[in-house]
Amino acid sequence: MSEIILTKKFQGRNYTYEELILSKNPEEAHFQMQNLAGKFKLHHLTVEDCLHRNQRAKVESFSHYQFIVWYYFHPYLSAPIELHIVIGNDFLLLIANEVPTQIFASWKMVCFQKGQSIILNDAICQLFNSLVDHIELYVQALKHILQLLEKKIISKQINPKNMLRIKFLVLEAEQTICPVASVFHHLEKHEFNVEQKFQIRNIEDHSTKVVQNINYLRLQAIALMDVYYGSSGARFNQEMRKLTLINAFMLPMSVLTGVFGMNFTSMPFQDFWFMIFGLILIFATPLLILLFIVYNKYHKEKIIKKRKLYDKKIQQHYPFLTRKFENSKHFHVFDESLKEDEVK
Repeated sequence: MSEIILTKKFQGRNYTYEELILSKNPEEAHFQMQNLAGKFKLHHLTVEDCLHRNQRAKVESFSHYQFIVWYYFHPYLSAPIELHIVIGNDFLLLIANEVPTQIFASWKMVCFQKGQSIILNDAICQLFNSLVDHIELYVQALKHILQLLEKKIISKQINPKNMLRIKFLVLEAEQTICPVASVFHHLEKHEFNVEQKFQIRNIEDHSTKVVQNINYLRLQAIALMDVYYGSSGARFNQEMRKLTLINAFMLPMSVLTGVFGMNFTSMPFQDFWFMIFGLILIFATPLLILLFIVYNKYHKEKIIKKRKLYDKKIQQHYPFLTRKFENSKHFHVFDESLKEDEVK
């Protein structure tokens, strides 16, 4: 048998921590899980779930441990990583197929950035605090990208593939993050002290906020698609309006050319007054249209000025209308990545 990826271990005061990266070879991965299951007495269903990936996000309670299927999200990852967490009375296991090397070199550095505690309950708090914080960054990035699309959807023609991709990412987050929100209720079996209970409650509050934001983003993504289809119709109407104006200018000239270019036995408009009336009507039609366009533009500018004055008066009485819903100062990196995608 070829070389197997070694586990990373840590011995705390009242628990054992092991981080296992499964081999891509199915036989070697099965051998790794059998050794781990024999050491910590894991159920065969847990071993099967770890070996067969693409599990749904879930929390399962066994006799002496809890098995959690968690999806790790981060803005710098192209796709979420499936992470299996096993929490026992005296052990903490992390099992995955890969490590997010774009962020840190190991899962221990991802989950315990400020140093791993030697107490199991403190380590559990550190673990979920880091995972939920990274999910919050991911959700905030999705929210910021949706806000950028909202600004461009009316004024510019955007690629609908980007909107469908954002919609897919939001639905993916909803399916993989929301189901594991109940993990904190299952942790009540552990005897947390007062400070640890405060930390768990704070993490649970952040998790609830993430779930609410995801639900909001899902509704926002669906509404954005409706706005896109409506704006596409509006842009199409603007193009048809331009074509109508061109036809309104050219059609009288075409009629004039057609009438005088026909091969009549005698010239049309034999009556002088009738010919003058026809010529005036033909040339006056585009001139009236031109005057209407100029007047409409001048009238529209007056309306815009009146709206600005009205908006200033309203904002003086209702200051909350001036609030901007964006987090661009926190996500300038994602702005640059979006610009690169547009160039490509």
